[in-house]
Amino acid sequence: MTDEEKNKGLLRGLVDFVTGGAAKESHSEDGSQAVNADINSKVDMHSREDTAARRSRRSQDDIRESTSTSREERHHSRHHSLYVSKSDKYMPRISKPLPEYEDQSMLVLEKYHDLKDECRRLRQDNEGLRKEKLHLTAYNDLAQSRYKYIVDNVLKRYAKHIGTPYKDYNAELLNTVLCPLIEDALQASMLRDQVTSLQGEMLARVEKVQAVADEHFVKSFRILASEIKSLSRLLRLRNHINIFEAFGSFLLVDGVRTEHWIGRGKTKYFIEAYIWSTLLTMVFSNPFAILGKPSEQVQRLWISMFGMAHQHDWPVPTASSEPWRSMTMKHLVGMVGRDVITTGKVADTGHKDMYADLEAAVLQGRADTVEAIESGLAQVSANGDLSAIRSVVDKAFGLALQMSLQPCRIQITFPSPGDRYSH
Repeated sequence: MTDEEKNKGLLRGLVDFVTGGAAKESHSEDGSQAVNADINSKVDMHSREDTAARRSRRSQDDIRESTSTSREERHHSRHHSLYVSKSDKYMPRISKPLPEYEDQSMLVLEKYHDLKDECRRLRQDNEGLRKEKLHLTAYNDLAQSRYKYIVDNVLKRYAKHIGTPYKDYNAELLNTVLCPLIEDALQASMLRDQVTSLQGEMLARVEKVQAVADEHFVKSFRILASEIKSLSRLLRLRNHINIFEAFGSFLLVDGVRTEHWIGRGKTKYFIEAYIWSTLLTMVFSNPFAILGKPSEQVQRLWISMFGMAHQHDWPVPTASSEPWRSMTMKHLVGMVGRDVITTGKVADTGHKDMYADLEAAVLQGRADTVEAIESGLAQVSANGDLSAIRSVVDKAFGLALQMSLQPCRIQITFPSPGDRYSH
C-alpha cells in the first residue's frame, strides 16, 4: 500500500468519526450518498495538495543544493511561493513558475545593452566634436591674425594715404577703402604690363655689346704694369737727391713712414708708386675721367642719381647704375672717336665743330697726365729722355676706355696703408 492510499484511509476514518452520529440518525439513502461524495472529494483534494507540497519541497531542496543558482532565481523563489494551507504552519510553500517575468527581464537586459551601445556611440561622437572644436578654434585664431595683419598693414595704411578713416562696421564703410584700392591695383597691373612692354622694346633697340673677356683685361693690365716697372728701372737718379722731398706725399704712399723706402732697390718701388698714383688720380678715378674736364659733371650726375656708397665713392653696382654708365660712355666716345682717347690722334668725323669742345677736353686730359708724370720724374732723373711716359699714358687710357664701356663694373682698387691683404 502506497503513502497516498494510507492517507486516504486515514482521512475516511476521521470523517466517519466526526460524522458518525449524523449517519446513524439518518437512514436516508440519499443523505448517505451525499456524505460519501463529500468525503471522497475532500480526500482527493488533500491528496492533491499533499502531492503538490512534496513536489514543492523537492524543488526547494534542489534549489538550495545547486551552487549555480543565481540570486535572481532565489529572489523569485522566495517571493512567488504559496502556502498549501494557512491552518498548517508546517505545510511547505509551492513555487509557481512566472515565465512572463523572465521575458520582461530579457527585454530589460536587451534594452540595457542597447542603451549601453548608444552611450558608447555618443561618447565617440562627443570626442569627435571636441577635436573638431579644437581644430576650428585654431583655424579661427589663424584667420583672425591674418585679418588683423591685412587690416593693419594694407587697409589702414591705404586709408591713411587717401585720407579716409578706415571703418569696417558694415559693407558700405568698408567699400569706401576697398573700392579705390581695387581700382588702383588694377591700374597698377596695367601700368606694370606697359612698363614691361616698353622695356622689351628698348632692349630690342639697344645695340648688342660684345663683352671683353677677363683674360684680355688681365693681359692689358699686366702690360701697363710692366711698362711702368720698366720706366722706373730705366730712370737714372741724380746724385745726392732726396726723392722723398722731391715727390712729397702722394696717393699710394700717404701715411707710410719714409724709412720703409730707404735703399736703392726700394727707391725704384717708390718711383713706381708715384706713376701709379698719378694714373689712379687722373685716369682711373672714375669711368668718365678719360674725357678730361667734362668728366667731373658727368661723374657728379652719376653719383647724384645712384649714390656713392661703394669703393672710392662710386655708386653701388646695380642693374640701373651700370647700364646708365656704359650707355653714357658709349655715346660720348662716339662723339670724339676712340683714337682721340687712346692715342691722341684727331680724325675727321664730319661734325668736328659740334664736338670740338669735348675733343679738346680729352686731348687736354691726356696732356695733363703726361705732364704730371714728367714733371715729377724730371726732378729726380739725371737723363732727359722720358719718351716712355707717353706709351704708358696711351696704355692707361686704352685700358680705362675698355673698362668704362663694359656693361658690368670693372674697377681698379687698392688698399690703404695699414690694411691687411694677402700676397
